[in-house]
Amino acid sequence: MSDELFAAGLILKSTDGSEPRWLLLQNAKRNDWGFPKGHRDPGESDVHCALRECAEETGIAILEITDAPLCIDYAVKRDRLKTVRYFPAETLDTDVSISKEHLRAEWCDVDTVLKRLTHANIKSLFKKYLQQTGVL
Repeated sequence: MSDELFAAGLILKSTDGSEPRWLLLQNAKRNDWGFPKGHRDPGESDVHCALRECAEETGIAILEITDAPLCIDYAVKRDRLKTVRYFPAETLDTDVSISKEHLRAEWCDVDTVLKRLTHANIKSLFKKYLQQTGVL
């Protein structure tokens, strides 16, 4: 494959409350749900990309990355490979200001996250994250 694409995002968990919740965004173009993420700018690190995208898409800029990233690769249009690194992160800030790229934002429990995630690869990645963190 040619012209590989790189993106990064966050599996963002709220530590504000007794039950953990994760932030999902509903994409305005595709109407699907996913975690905050976006394409990496030239020369930008994966961590900086994930933090920048989260701030741009949700208004949440202060958080803590809690673990090593989880990675997925998949083919996109025109025979291109896309690699996305998701960093597990936590925040106390549950006030979300979504960007124009999204229709809604919602803090969801585990069951809701697993029901809403459309793509099998991201659902599998989230399950792996849950196993690594002892939630499953």
